[in-house]
Amino acid sequence: MSVNNRQSGNHQSGNQPQENRALGNRWSGNRSSGNRALGRVGENFAAEYLQRRGYFIIDRNWRGGNAEIDIVCQYHATVVFVEVKTRRSVSHGFPIEAITAAKRERMKRAALAWLSEHQHAARAFRFDVISIVLSPEGNHNVSHFENIEL
Repeated sequence: MSVNNRQSGNHQSGNQPQENRALGNRWSGNRSSGNRALGRVGENFAAEYLQRRGYFIIDRNWRGGNAEIDIVCQYHATVVFVEVKTRRSVSHGFPIEAITAAKRERMKRAALAWLSEHQHAARAFRFDVISIVLSPEGNHNVSHFENIEL
């Protein structure tokens, strides 16, 4: 997968949404509901991250083409489809490594469905991935990979 890593770095708890600071030790429990909660936290953090950088959020968790797009946003004249991957650690690899060939196909299918439904087919569009590693201490690492090749 070809990527352009534009933004990355550690983000301290002062820059994160209240929901992220409140996670603390609640990271244990039912794995599937815990993963969904972790995903929601990551998506909220990513949406705020994008807005602070001048992106306009159009849709969140949009479903179509038998797939889901985490965030659809606009940056200047470009529609950006964003996949957000969030992990608590890198012990099982970096979040972006979870973007498999099957996931890339689902991302394409969902984006084409979104473009068809919203009649933005003539506009420029791209796919980005935001990779987030959360830590209980609040030192979250965010990497923004722009214009990934699907």
